[in-house]
Amino acid sequence: MSKTNTYRDITLIKLGGSIVTDKSKNQHYRQEMVRQLGKELAEYQQQTNEIVFIGHGQGSYAHPIVKKYADHFTSKDAFQAHKMVEMLRVISKLHEQILDDLIGCGLPAVSYRFSQQASIHTDGQILMNLDLLEHLFELQTVPLTTGDIVVDANKGNAVLSTEKIFFKLINHLQQSSKFRVKRVAYVTEVEGVLDHDRKLIAHIGASQKLKDTLFYSNTAQSDVTGAMKHKVESAQAVARQGIPVAIFSPLIENNLSDYLNEKSWRGTLISANRE
Repeated sequence: MSKTNTYRDITLIKLGGSIVTDKSKNQHYRQEMVRQLGKELAEYQQQTNEIVFIGHGQGSYAHPIVKKYADHFTSKDAFQAHKMVEMLRVISKLHEQILDDLIGCGLPAVSYRFSQQASIHTDGQILMNLDLLEHLFELQTVPLTTGDIVVDANKGNAVLSTEKIFFKLINHLQQSSKFRVKRVAYVTEVEGVLDHDRKLIAHIGASQKLKDTLFYSNTAQSDVTGAMKHKVESAQAVARQGIPVAIFSPLIENNLSDYLNEKSWRGTLISANRE
């Protein structure tokens, strides 16, 4: 008699920095957009047993200051406590605003900051308190995280992007007897991955070789974690594990809800097989 799987599905969603902030303006929070996303996520979460884990970018909040202090991350000799504190303060500022608005939309969101739950060991391994996360899932909450500054045993501190966080979580959760990551979504301002002519690339294979010239990029916007090419390469690493990754914009009406409810949506799909 075969054993029936009893694990619960998880959808990982990143709200990109270009969606939660206006990257062209310093520390400009897009509250109306976050509330729209919160309402769609709350409606979906209330009608399904699926677990939702949300991460968000920092956009015009942390990216400029992290870029300003780039030398601070090179070694322990360059580390200065007041700089780390200042960056964490800015990250917290946006994170708390998003948390408040998601809760206000009816989403049972709880903060799960990796600056408080993770560190980087001398061998480069990211150590995380993932038992706590599983308990939060079991309690029917929606953990909210963000790209963060974490303690690094070699350099004092380091930037941990949301994409790296997601990849680490996926590697852990895919070994769990209780949970499985079903899919990953990156919610961005642009409608998906655009080529150099600004045309939508509907599908990218998990093993497809990427060239810098493939992507359209806005060089006027600050992004210390690698922009779209980094997101796509991170998505390909996930897709090679059999987990599809979607990149799309919520500026298209009902696009997020349609994606969540497995209806037709517009954007870029990154997967192992062509669809």
